Amino acid sequence: SLSATASNGQLQLSFPANPGRIYSWHVSSNLSSWTGLTSFVSGSSPARLSIPLSSAAPNQYYRVSSP
Repeated sequence: SLSATASNGQLQLSFPANPGRIYSWHVSSNLSSWTGLTSFVSGSSPARLSIPLSSAAPNQYYRVSSP
């Protein structure tokens, strides 16, 4: 499951990953249209992503996928 914490102006996302597997992070403001943030090959578990918090986009949703 995806977990999130916020501190020091950063949103920290993490999830249990399988090492060597390809994953992609996505973001949406409405749960209908998704934009890719980054793709990566997991080196360890949990996989993590840090995102600066922005007051310009207060409602953001995140998901992670693997092909």
